Amino acid sequence: MHGVEKKAKTKPITPPASNGPDMRSWMRDLEMAGLLRRVKAKVDWDEEIGALARANLALKGAGLLLENIKDYQDTICTQVLTCAVGARDQILRLARLPRDATDKELVRHFKNVYRKPIAPVTVENGPVKSNILTGAEIDLNQFPAAK
Repeated sequence: MHGVEKKAKTKPITPPASNGPDMRSWMRDLEMAGLLRRVKAKVDWDEEIGALARANLALKGAGLLLENIKDYQDTICTQVLTCAVGARDQILRLARLPRDATDKELVRHFKNVYRKPIAPVTVENGPVKSNILTGAEIDLNQFPAAK
């Protein structure tokens, strides 16, 4: 047909640092791709984190790893990751799709993924078991809740 150009196929984005869908590898992947910014300046958990995230998302910015949260230097949770799946490039990277993938291709990909969920794996030890609290030890104030 005249006037209709076929979209050129491009290579997928840089392969992820690991095969597994875990937070540490996702943060490493984002950082390696320049899609993660570490914020070392002190931020206030009470409304400032939410305001930063909202502004960053509006600008289609990188994911933010907030490393210095007011009142949370000596708690279980000392960092917050936000905006890590807020931009199209991040979603495409997570899905391991090429940068020029269409919305239709993206939706089709996630429909297929959701039809084949990853089975849970029970482990005896590992990072997931590094902080186990029970009973009176549980204190939700150990986690900065952004407003």
